[in-house]
Amino acid sequence: MNKSLNKIALNWTTFLSCALLVISGFIIQINFHIGDSELALGMTRETCEFFHKISSLIAGICISIHITNNYKWYRTVIKNSLFKRNIALTILTLFFIATALSGYAPWVMDALFGTNQIRNVIIEIHDKIGIIFTAFLLIHLQKKIRLIAFRKRTPSTIH
Repeated sequence: MNKSLNKIALNWTTFLSCALLVISGFIIQINFHIGDSELALGMTRETCEFFHKISSLIAGICISIHITNNYKWYRTVIKNSLFKRNIALTILTLFFIATALSGYAPWVMDALFGTNQIRNVIIEIHDKIGIIFTAFLLIHLQKKIRLIAFRKRTPSTIH
């Protein structure tokens, strides 16, 4: 596969896995954390959590590859202190890291210690950070869609 098709495939895989991640996260939050439902959209809590975990792994890998592919941009922003000019992407990256770490930490804690109070606090923090991450992710997507739709660019220049 050529480079531009790889980018397109990565972007679509990232988009779809993030969409499933956000939707399953909101279902878990609204129906199982806030509400006390047994089922949500015909799925049990365990099924929703399974989709959330699988999509988080896929999205985490895809976003990490996306960040790695755009390493030169990040290096330029850091080297030239261009954070203010690129505040939305800087915040998006920081919230991705915070959301991912606060999401993966309970898995490790569950495997090592079982369910405990600290794990539940981290999950609550993860839920709140995830909402902010989702907002910045939507802003990022909106900007990228606008760039793709209104500029004449080749697929190889779209990241």
